[in-house]
Amino acid sequence: MPSLATRAFWNAFTLWHARAEKKLPYRPLAEIVQLQARRVRAMVDHAYRYVPFYRDAMDQRGLKPGDFRGAADLEKRHVGTNEADLL
Repeated sequence: MPSLATRAFWNAFTLWHARAEKKLPYRPLAEIVQLQARRVRAMVDHAYRYVPFYRDAMDQRGLKPGDFRGAADLEKRHVGTNEADLL
């Protein structure tokens, strides 16, 4: 079980970011798209590094995390689950 200090840190961290997220819908569209692209890149990079399923699926398709620049690339370079992936 995490220490009290660790839990306090993560609670404060979450509250800090939640405060900023509350204002997200009112930001300019360009800023929202930029933030979304940064989050997509971080998510794909994390999946490639730490999730063997996605690393293998991307390697089979010849994809690298740098190939994903934004949300539109997720659809174009689909790496999700389908029947062929499960067999």
